[in-house]
Amino acid sequence: MDTAGQTAVVFGATGLVGYELVKTLLDSHRYTTVVAVTRRLLPLTNPALEQLVLADYSQLMTYKDSLNASAYFCCIGTTIRKAGSRLAFRKVDYDIPCYIAELAQALAIPTMIVISSLGASIR
Repeated sequence: MDTAGQTAVVFGATGLVGYELVKTLLDSHRYTTVVAVTRRLLPLTNPALEQLVLADYSQLMTYKDSLNASAYFCCIGTTIRKAGSRLAFRKVDYDIPCYIAELAQALAIPTMIVISSLGASIR
């Protein structure tokens, strides 16, 4: 796929995988713009990097004008221990990726990659 002049959006860019993915995408120059959707600003500076700090992913659709892209990368995830409960875990590991997928569908994003954890269940 020719990605010259295109935009990639990385959701969950403050996590270990998302942060490394953002750095890799920026270093590769495969995308003209990399948008990092985060809970807090990343300690990165790069002319190709745009950052969107988002506290509530259920409101993601309100940002659709800022998130049109050629590829979405979903690196959102947690553990039950970090989340504190099964309900909170489900919100992060299931609900948020669903919000992202709904936005991708609404914007006709051609590529969406979801990076999940080892042993993840389709249920």
